Amino acid sequence: MSRRHVRALVTAAALLFAVTACSVAAPQQDQSTAPALPRGLNPEPGTDIPRKELKVGFTPYGDELIGVIGARQGWFENAGITFTQPDGLQTDLAKSLTPVLEGQVQVGSSYMPAIVPQLDTVSNVRAFMVSNVFMGNRILAPKGRYQTVDALMAQGQTFQQAASTVMAQLKGKTLLLPDGTAPTFYTLSLKQAGLTLDDVKAVRLSEPDIIRSAQAGQDVFAAPEGAVGQTQLQEAGWEPLITVGQIIKALPPDQTLELRNAHSVYVTTTQFAEANYNTLLRFSGVLYRIIDQLEKDPQKAAAQYTDYVNSYTGSNLTVAQTASMFSNGLYSLRGFDQAGQFLTDTNDPSNLDRTVAARIANLKAGGALVRDHSPSEVSIATQVYEDLRAYRTATDGLLAQLPDGTQKARAQELYAQFDYLDAYRVALAAKAAS
Repeated sequence: MSRRHVRALVTAAALLFAVTACSVAAPQQDQSTAPALPRGLNPEPGTDIPRKELKVGFTPYGDELIGVIGARQGWFENAGITFTQPDGLQTDLAKSLTPVLEGQVQVGSSYMPAIVPQLDTVSNVRAFMVSNVFMGNRILAPKGRYQTVDALMAQGQTFQQAASTVMAQLKGKTLLLPDGTAPTFYTLSLKQAGLTLDDVKAVRLSEPDIIRSAQAGQDVFAAPEGAVGQTQLQEAGWEPLITVGQIIKALPPDQTLELRNAHSVYVTTTQFAEANYNTLLRFSGVLYRIIDQLEKDPQKAAAQYTDYVNSYTGSNLTVAQTASMFSNGLYSLRGFDQAGQFLTDTNDPSNLDRTVAARIANLKAGGALVRDHSPSEVSIATQVYEDLRAYRTATDGLLAQLPDGTQKARAQELYAQFDYLDAYRVALAAKAAS
């Protein structure tokens, strides 16, 4: 994995960099009004699943490549969706949204913190599905050489006591940081010991160079920002001194709200969503099916795409190491039944609208955004999720009324595949025929 831009709360200066680096598309027509999407159940007539070929692009990070898991098992084809490229197009939509804006990619994976800073100039891109929250930010050191927050807290220290001791070890030492990434996690970590980045020798490098330098035997601390790089170092005998999860758990929510806006999302344009809304429902259903497999059998899921992760990101992970990224806290997946926490529960620490609103407010306060904006300008994910849930509920009611038979079995099969739209269509037809 080469780099993951804007992986944390962004200061005004870093955000201005992100806006400059990412907003390279031509000025867009204002699309900030709500998209004209169907409301309620709006299935196509009949029971055959419509076929749709899509230009799908996947961003080169472990969590944002999970669509390949479904593609290689034929799950998108089950939902009537084919890709113009079998494994999707290789395009980093966390770095630039230009391929989406120019129609080279119709649907793709991206990263919400990379989208929000562009709202003044890019108003035509919406996230329609949230797959997970990235919880991977951490500072690593060779195992056993330094004290860690985990070890000190296990001895009875509070987080504040442990973090102060641990971060004080970095004073005057070299800290390898990702080039082009906002320093918020690192500054907040150092703050626990009364330090700033000026108190360490901060060296900005590309992700591969961080890994190479860390493994060269130098006395350094390393903070690779991608789960692949972190996994490589931890498998090589490094351990976390402090993690973003520890900070989020220990500090008051108002201090970490933006730090929790680390959602991996799937995006499209407003116009595509308006014209192909049911396709987005089906696409989202496949993603929930993939997440279900990652949670129940991460080894099997990882085996589907580890070779592609390695070829695309330049890493050399085993299947077990890839699977571990989804079980060791780097990625916080939410299956279908838990996805509402991201989207509808405003008390959830990672609620999308709440964290996006906080990011917008801080961006505007820092001068990186000039105009007023709202979370609805970057996401239709809540409606997509609620519509899928409505189809599931309606299908439950129909299935309960149907006698056993071919159509009921087909509806149940689609239901098990998280294709609630087509399960409803088949069950509705079966009910009408009964």
